[in-house]
Amino acid sequence: MIESIKKFVQTNKLISKDNKTIYAAVSGGMDSCVLLHVLYDIRVEFGFKLKVVHFNHRTRAGESDADQKFVEQLAARYDLPINVGIISPRIHKKTETVLREERYRFFSKLISSDPDSLIATGHHRDDNVETFFMRLLKGSRLNGLMAIPVKRGGYIRPFLSTTRREIKSYARRNAIDYREDVSNEDQAILRNQMRHTVLPFLRQEVDRHLDENISRIIRDISFYYNIYEEKFKEARTTTVKKSSARVYLNRKRYQAFNPVIQRGLIEYCISSLYKLNYKISDRNFLIWDTFISTAKPGKKNAFLESGIAIAERAHIVFGEEPENNDETYRLEIGKSVTVGDNYTIRYSEIKSGEIKFSKDRHTEVIDGYLAGKVLQVRFWQDGDRFNPLGMRHRRKLSDFFVDLKLNISAKKEIPLVCNKDQIIWIAGLRLDDNFKVTDETKLFYKLELIRGG
Repeated sequence: MIESIKKFVQTNKLISKDNKTIYAAVSGGMDSCVLLHVLYDIRVEFGFKLKVVHFNHRTRAGESDADQKFVEQLAARYDLPINVGIISPRIHKKTETVLREERYRFFSKLISSDPDSLIATGHHRDDNVETFFMRLLKGSRLNGLMAIPVKRGGYIRPFLSTTRREIKSYARRNAIDYREDVSNEDQAILRNQMRHTVLPFLRQEVDRHLDENISRIIRDISFYYNIYEEKFKEARTTTVKKSSARVYLNRKRYQAFNPVIQRGLIEYCISSLYKLNYKISDRNFLIWDTFISTAKPGKKNAFLESGIAIAERAHIVFGEEPENNDETYRLEIGKSVTVGDNYTIRYSEIKSGEIKFSKDRHTEVIDGYLAGKVLQVRFWQDGDRFNPLGMRHRRKLSDFFVDLKLNISAKKEIPLVCNKDQIIWIAGLRLDDNFKVTDETKLFYKLELIRGG
């Protein structure tokens, strides 16, 4: 068995020269105790330091404490250092999922503190087959049907091609001590039902080569899923852009992909914001696909509790809906004001001989008598109108922004320089025609927009 495990480790490149330390995750049960024995045997050949890690779930009426003591004694027998984690007493609902999450949270902290290390677990082929069927019955997606990965992140599974029978035989031949977990016989636990009832029936009545066949299917699924992952990574790179608070999905590029990639892109956009492995149903995918393909600018689609997707001409923007900024800033002649984090606006008097008209939209000269010495700076509000320079009629500011193809978040960040209810200048974009300089202008004021605050 040792030779086949060594070959498996080498073939799958589970341990490299960069991995200075391997932690054997030892619960005290047969699988993990055999894992410790095997890793101890090959540690010199593969050139790593071996340590033990154990997590005490504090379950089974004190039996967990006995497991911890046993593993500590086992580590001492091998003369190996050990790290022990204990579940928080604040956690009262100890389901299988909660226990697993707490255990791996402790493992992850250990790996983070020792970047050149890996944690080896005792999962074997039988575990993989059980996991496959459990996820199949629960309607898992393709990545779930890969069952237990050989290597993921800082975790390796050297026994994944080894059967439970082989491990048990090895333990017997080498007189390896271990503790029996009575909960493994509890038929109320789904995995135990699968292990003791469902799979034995299938092996006997359907196919005695069931485990070999399922293992092959898992390998095939992994192979094809890796192909998908490569294609999806290419699609994500060209189609999705991220900022600190929003994710932008390119609508045109999205429509060039098949539904499998499209679905993945939607799930990625949402998961990027909420740090979860978000999955959408077939029905919701159709809703999202229709929204992305046909929604007019300004249309919205809600997701989760506070998420919103807003349609723009070129993108779907995922995130929380941008809030209207109701703040108003006072701007006096001869002074400047910083607006938000992005802009400063300066207001000054200028002599007629100093005026230089240019195409630079960051500077405007206006009629001082019409504008006044004290102005206000605010942001866009529903219903805003102004008279664009060179035009006779008033326009909705929202229509003006649409013509410029500004997205919703951008238009809410553009400062508006006003005289009470009248918009004088959409800073950096357009002056109101009513405040332009004419032959009759006697007093000249200059407005300057400085980006960067």
